[in-house]
Amino acid sequence: MIVPREIIAQVFSFLFGAIVGSFANLCIYRLPRDLRITTPKSRCVDCGSAIAWYDNIPLVSYLVLRGRCRRCGKPFGVQHWLVEFFVALAGLWIYRNYGLHVSSVYLFVLTTALLIVSAIDFEHRIIPDAISLNGTWIGIFAAALASWLGWEWFVSFKGACIGASLGAGILWAVGWVYEKVTGREGIGFGDVKLLALFGANVGLIGVFAALLIGSFFGSLVGLSLMLFAGKGSRTPIPFGPYLCLGLLVYALVGQAVLWKLFLWPNYIPS
Repeated sequence: MIVPREIIAQVFSFLFGAIVGSFANLCIYRLPRDLRITTPKSRCVDCGSAIAWYDNIPLVSYLVLRGRCRRCGKPFGVQHWLVEFFVALAGLWIYRNYGLHVSSVYLFVLTTALLIVSAIDFEHRIIPDAISLNGTWIGIFAAALASWLGWEWFVSFKGACIGASLGAGILWAVGWVYEKVTGREGIGFGDVKLLALFGANVGLIGVFAALLIGSFFGSLVGLSLMLFAGKGSRTPIPFGPYLCLGLLVYALVGQAVLWKLFLWPNYIPS
C-alpha cells in the first residue's frame, strides 16, 4: 500500500517537532544555569552518568525507561516528555494549518522559544535575555527582510519597531504605576523585555491580544490558587508563561477568530 505523501509530511512534521522538543529541554535546563548549550553531553543530574543515544530518543526513551535514569533509577520528571510532545504537536499543527513556508518555519521556532521561556519562568522566575532580547532583534530583522523581499509576513518593519517599543513601554508603565500605588513590584523587567519580543514579531495588536488572553488565564490560575490551595493575594505568580500562552493562542488559533471572540465582534482584520 502506498502511503499518501501528505500523511508522510504530517508524520515527519510531528517527529521533527519531537526532536526540536528534545533540544528545547536542553535549553530549559542549561540557559538559567549559564551552561553551554552544545557541550557537555546530556547527563543524569543525580548520578552524573552520560545518557546514551538510545536513552535519548524523543518521546520513546522516556516511556521505555518509565521516566527514570537507567543507571541510578532517579526520575527525570514528566516535564521532559511533555515539552517534547507539545513541540511535536506544534510542528504538526503549524504544518497542517499553514503549510511549509518560511513564515510557518519561523512561527514554529517562535513557538518553541516561547515554550522554553515559559518552562524557565515557571521554575526559576526569570526570562533569559538570550531569548527575549535576541528574539526582539531577530523579529525586527525578519520583518525588514520580508518587506525587502516582498514576502507576506506577520508584521511590517514599521509595525515591528512600533510593536517592540510600545509593547515594552506600555507594560513598563503599568508596572511603574502599580509599584508607586502599592509600594511593591508587580511586573518584572523580564516581562517587559518579553513584550518587546512579542511586538517585534506580531506587532502591537499581537501584544494587546497576548496581554488580554494572558491576563485572563493568569487570573483564573491566581483565583484557583486562592480558593483551592489557600494561597494569598500576595503570592507571586510568574506572568511570563501566561503572556506566552496568550501570544501562542493569538498566533496559532488565528487572528480573525480571536478578533471575533475577544476584541471586536464585528470586525475582522485584513
